[in-house]
Amino acid sequence: MDQNHCKIPSLSRDLAYPNELVTQHLTGLLNHGNELFLYRNFENLSKGSNLTVHCILLQLEAFLDEYDVFPEEIYIQLDGGKENANRIVLGFLELLVHRNIAKKIIFSRLPVGHTHEDIDGCFG
Repeated sequence: MDQNHCKIPSLSRDLAYPNELVTQHLTGLLNHGNELFLYRNFENLSKGSNLTVHCILLQLEAFLDEYDVFPEEIYIQLDGGKENANRIVLGFLELLVHRNIAKKIIFSRLPVGHTHEDIDGCFG
């Protein structure tokens, strides 16, 4: 998704900057292909592996709240951005298995030149 479409006007009362825009970043997650979760952060929080791990933790917490148990198998598909495909995210996923949060995690990346037709359709 083009993040330039996520800029919102500032509601500041400072008339010196009337056209100032607030930049935000949206991270979208599809849970089992049908339930959409949007996580929003502003420019004071950098995008990166910490944000990716945080969003995964929020999804696990939501699952735990709903079912009172963690899932035994977790399937995660991410695009190849540097914030997703790195050793921090992979190490975190391994930690989930090591700590018996999940018995098995299937991690896959989308191929180069892929389309985001399922998730981008939600943003549209």
